[in-house]
Amino acid sequence: VVSNEVATIVTATQLVVEGTQPHAPYNVSGNASEFAVTLQWLPGYSGGPDYKQDYTIWYREAGVSDWSTIPVTPSGSTQVTINRLTPGTTYEFQVIGKNALGDGMLSKVITIRTLGPRPGHPRNLTVTEVHNGFIITWQAPQDKANLVQYYTIKYRTDGPWKTLNKAQIRAEETSYLVKNLVGGRTYYFRVLANSVKSYESSEEVKFSVPARVKHKAITAGVVGGILFFIVAIILSVCAVKICNKRKRRKQEKAYNMVACRITDARNGGQPPGVSQVPLKKLGQSRIPSLNALLRGVVKRVTRPPSPHWEAEFYLGGTRRLGRISRAPD
Repeated sequence: VVSNEVATIVTATQLVVEGTQPHAPYNVSGNASEFAVTLQWLPGYSGGPDYKQDYTIWYREAGVSDWSTIPVTPSGSTQVTINRLTPGTTYEFQVIGKNALGDGMLSKVITIRTLGPRPGHPRNLTVTEVHNGFIITWQAPQDKANLVQYYTIKYRTDGPWKTLNKAQIRAEETSYLVKNLVGGRTYYFRVLANSVKSYESSEEVKFSVPARVKHKAITAGVVGGILFFIVAIILSVCAVKICNKRKRRKQEKAYNMVACRITDARNGGQPPGVSQVPLKKLGQSRIPSLNALLRGVVKRVTRPPSPHWEAEFYLGGTRRLGRISRAPD
């Protein structure tokens, strides 16, 4: 340990003494199955180049005071499988090395739980093509079906096994619909019945996807594109017709307003009680000739009537339409 006002540095060192018992094994790990546990570890210092090291496993159930031992064979091996364990049980393990001088130091204790009891294997796995994909069906295990918590579907083509279903398949379900199989390829399937800590696999099933499935997808895409194009054309035509219809209505409305004004001027006004047709503001019409016509009508209609009057209409402000005279009564 080295320290000052700024920091403290702590480091570890190993003192090797030759001609002594082995040091403790380290990095002990294990994998559990239903009835067995396989342990692996790294050897500690053997005591010197002249000493050969062997190992012994100490193990017991959690909560039990007495340890059981089993020698590791062959001599010098750093891996061993311990069998005849109880399913769903937690065990404690230690590894100790020994040489010609005696037993060394024990490793750290690790805790491993064996897997729970296995359900039976799923039966009668089949793959069938349907109108919207492929359906995978199976039957529940004949033995220990009550242990099944959920199902998992595995598949492969040329590589390793992969999981097909994203979510767990409930124990009461015995079918699964898949839609994304590639046409012309061969798939292998199997179904796993999972309990709390273990599983059992069904037999492997081979299924070849017809090549026409690929053609169906291409055809569906082409047909969908054509239909979309047709719908777009129809909507465009409808939009053009609606715009033209609105434009025509505006022109008819402007024409009717001018006609009503001319009729009222010829009749010398309008009878009482009849509402006057509103006249659009000058300059708002989009037709130039109609603007000039409106100016001429307003100029003559607003002039006081006389025994002799004349109305002059101009188109575009340059061409005179005519002269109308009225004789005395």
